[in-house]
Amino acid sequence: HQNVASVAAPIIGRRGEVVAAVGISGPLDRLKPARIRQLAPVVMGIARDISDAIGAAAGMGRPEEGRVHVRL
Repeated sequence: HQNVASVAAPIIGRRGEVVAAVGISGPLDRLKPARIRQLAPVVMGIARDISDAIGAAAGMGRPEEGRVHVRL
C-alpha cells in the first residue's frame, strides 16, 4: 500500500534458519525515516530476544548493529 511504512527483523531458529519475523507498520506521516531509524534497533532487539528464547544457534539471530536501511 502507498503511504505505509514498516520495520521488520527476522526471528532465527535452532538451525540458523528464519522461522518468523517481528515488525511494526504505520502511516508514512507517523513513520518518517528518522523515526524508523529510532525504531529499527528496538525491533531488531526484540527479534534477537525471541531468537535467543527459542534457542537460536550461538551467533545467530544477531543482526549487525547499525545496519538499518530506509527506503521509501
